[in-house]
Amino acid sequence: MRILLVQSYLAKEDVRLYPLGLVCVASSLNNHQVCICDLNLYEDPFAQLEKQLLEYRPDVVGVSLRNIDNQDRINTVYYYNDFVRTIKRIKAVAPKVRLIVGGAGYSMFAREIMQRNGEIDFGVYLEGEPTFPELLDNLDDPAAVRGLYYRERGEVRFTGEREPPELDSLPRTQRSYADMSAYDNTIINIGVESKRGCMFDCIYCNYPFLNGNTIRRRDPKNVVDEIEDMVNEYGIRRFTFVDPIFNVPIDHANQICREIIKRNLDVSWGAYMHLRYATEQFLLTAREAGCEAFIFSPDGASDNALKSLCKRITEAELRKVYKLFRTNEKLKDAFVLFTLMLSPPGGTFRDLVKTLWFHTKAKHQLRGRGGAIMGWIRIEPKTKVHELAIGGSKHGIDLLPESAGALENTFYKNPSLRMFDAAIFHLMKMTRPSKKN
Repeated sequence: MRILLVQSYLAKEDVRLYPLGLVCVASSLNNHQVCICDLNLYEDPFAQLEKQLLEYRPDVVGVSLRNIDNQDRINTVYYYNDFVRTIKRIKAVAPKVRLIVGGAGYSMFAREIMQRNGEIDFGVYLEGEPTFPELLDNLDDPAAVRGLYYRERGEVRFTGEREPPELDSLPRTQRSYADMSAYDNTIINIGVESKRGCMFDCIYCNYPFLNGNTIRRRDPKNVVDEIEDMVNEYGIRRFTFVDPIFNVPIDHANQICREIIKRNLDVSWGAYMHLRYATEQFLLTAREAGCEAFIFSPDGASDNALKSLCKRITEAELRKVYKLFRTNEKLKDAFVLFTLMLSPPGGTFRDLVKTLWFHTKAKHQLRGRGGAIMGWIRIEPKTKVHELAIGGSKHGIDLLPESAGALENTFYKNPSLRMFDAAIFHLMKMTRPSKKN
């Protein structure tokens, strides 16, 4: 069969991201002819989509919805609306194709998206590498495929969850499916995956839902083989690890770093790190292996806020790591970023002051090489903060609203800090450039 895989449009103002998820799915479709169309590469993405549909004439089209929105309360961009526009255009131009959707954004709202969008024939729930090829073999018998939403006599059905795959059992990623030269070789554009799953339970995070709470690791040598191939075959020397947390388990991260050093690979990379496992020895090993962007998400700057967020770290650990990047000569030139949440559940005025102070301090002391960014928690399904937000309400919160303006209601505001919300919102809005919705 002829398969067209489409990366949903993520708005012009966002950086172009190599479609790693679609490439992984494409790599599992060895018995089919596959083409990938990343709408974010084109000035007129929907004209390009129509052109590819007419020229390629696929039997099946798969659309990945990577994110619902940009999770930014100040400059909100609602990707879901462009996703809806995408699937409608596909069915208008090629009404007979089988339309399959998937991706992290889709999986968070799988049933709702199926019910609202009759153009969709099938929905791949959670990880697509095992489900998508099996579906292609059972397009007329979808009930036989686990991890799938489909329609039967006008009703949306779900076949049930399937066991997530072990990563080293999946086909090797064939990066030639997407033109790597089309993506700027900055650290954040190209992704490499070394593990899936997260064992932590931060109250706002959906990673345990999307990838499970058991960490599934790739063999470190296989990970570095992929990196070495990118260097030798495509000249790609800058990338980011897309793992939820790179340095957990710490021994796995150390093995990858040491393997990069052993092979003498001249690469630069970034990753999300956990503060508790960011020992000085590990940070120096990562730095030697080419890490130049360390991103931490303490999300609070006080013990009370950290406890309320279920971060499993302390204020002392935050200060310790921050000090290392200020004083260690081998780390003083690295980029380091800390994310902070305003108005988290359980937060007090004192916590708010500490958050603002840490942000101000990091902004000035780390000027030119990172700092701290602040935002609000975007409430998402399958998270503890969603349960807190709706409480005993019968109506709940529409987390997939019809318009971008209604996304304002999906950001958590601590009731005890509500009196400060308008002032903080105005202050942040005044200091940031605006974007179009």
